[in-house]
Amino acid sequence: MFFVGRYEHSLDNKYRLRIPARFRAEIGNEPAKIAKVENGCLVIYPAKTMQKIGQRIEEIGVTSENRLELMRFMSNIFPVDEDSQGRFTLNANLREFAGITKDIIFIGHIDRIYVWDKARWEKHDSEITDNTKLSFLDKYGI
Repeated sequence: MFFVGRYEHSLDNKYRLRIPARFRAEIGNEPAKIAKVENGCLVIYPAKTMQKIGQRIEEIGVTSENRLELMRFMSNIFPVDEDSQGRFTLNANLREFAGITKDIIFIGHIDRIYVWDKARWEKHDSEITDNTKLSFLDKYGI
């Protein structure tokens, strides 16, 4: 599983959307979860990625200092319950957090898929392009 690329979609009038076909093919029939993350966007975690996250949490352990932060993160993860047409409803909590009203950008990011409000992503993307040198490419030999 290796997600790359950017795809545009729109919510329908019932706040439903589909994971892009290329990403859906990578996820397969395994259940996925959607969660709030930093920068006011959402992330879709395929089952394998959620397993890795759970294993990592078990390896590190939960200290009293990070218990509430982890609890907050875990309480903002929701199942991606697709209907027979492959659509799922983006609940009001997630829409409000991400500022999503209609147009969406899905961005592949290795083992997860980020979901942005299109206007918010375009602003964020222009800031990255204007202010950030892509020096990480050298680090990875790209």
